[in-house]
Parts: sequence; C-alpha cells; structure tokens
Amino acid sequence: SFLKFKKGRGFQLIDSLSVPVGVVSLAESVEPREPDLSQAAYARMHDQVHAGFADFAARNGAAELQAAGDIQTVGMSGTVTTVKALDLGLESYKRNMVDRTLFDMDRLAGIRDGLLQGGNAGLLSHGCIGKDRADLVLPGIAILEGLSSAFGFGRLLVLDRGLREGLLHDIFNKKKRRRRPSQQVKAA
Repeated sequence: SFLKFKKGRGFQLIDSLSVPVGVVSLAESVEPREPDLSQAAYARMHDQVHAGFADFAARNGAAELQAAGDIQTVGMSGTVTTVKALDLGLESYKRNMVDRTLFDMDRLAGIRDGLLQGGNAGLLSHGCIGKDRADLVLPGIAILEGLSSAFGFGRLLVLDRGLREGLLHDIFNKKKRRRRPSQQVKAA
C-alpha cells in the first residue's frame, strides 16, 4: 500500500496492490522440492516476486521517492523480524531488541548466502528460526529481496507487531468502549 500522511488528516491511501505471493505459496511453487534450497530456486522465487510488483512500483514512482528520501518502508513480523534478529546475531529471538529498529538491505545478501550455504540443517538449528519456520525463511527472504529490488528501498523500519495484532487491538478496544455503559451495575 502507498499511503500519504497529511497533517490533521492522518494517512490517506494513494494506491494498493494485492499479489498472491506468500512464503508458503512461494515455497510450494519451486520444484523440485529438495531439503536444501538451491541458488537457482532462490533466484526464481526472487524474480517471481519482483515481476509481481515491478509495474506497481513504477506506476507510483517508488524509486524516485526512495531516492529523494520521501518514503518510509515498513516491514512487520515474520521474515523481517527474523532477518533483523539474525543481523543482530541473536541466539534466540528477542522482541524487545528487534521491534522498532532499522534494517539496512545491504546486509541481506550475507544473511541469505549464509542460510543457503547452511542448508536445511543450519536453518533447523538456529534459535531465531526453528523447525516450524525453517522451510519458510528463505522464501520470505526472497520476497523481501524481490520487494526491495522492485521498490528500490535500501532500508526499512522493522516492527514486531503486525497488522493482525493491530486489527485485534482495534476490535477489542471497540468492544470495550461499547460494553462499558451497559456493564455498569447499580448497587442494591
């Protein structure tokens, strides 16, 4: 989504796009399915993501906005927070060290290459990744790298709490506000 902030009016949607590319579908799209992801399979995933977003990025002048410093790129949860934890050298994930930090994309290639070289065994053994996400981290990095190449961002703000958490927070706050007047009990 491209949003523009206007003082007194908040954020306004400029343009948005939804592309059916997530870590699971991207991981499943690469054949043959080997335990260790090859450089060639990774490149195919990256290219698929880049192609899915390149026209949208061009239509919105993303590269020009990036070059002028007029845009803030934000990444939330999942791969982005895992990559930042790896960048920090954490042995296990620590939300308070990752949330609201900046990640320089020029560091991603080293992280990606190290994970590709370590193979599935390396992914499984890392405390910031674990067995539940081991097969999804490299497809997630391919998405992040493909987005970076399409949109031209060199740095992004890393937020641990994602969209779903924000939506749940809003829903529960609305329910609390609606319940308060009706929940007042008169003492007898």
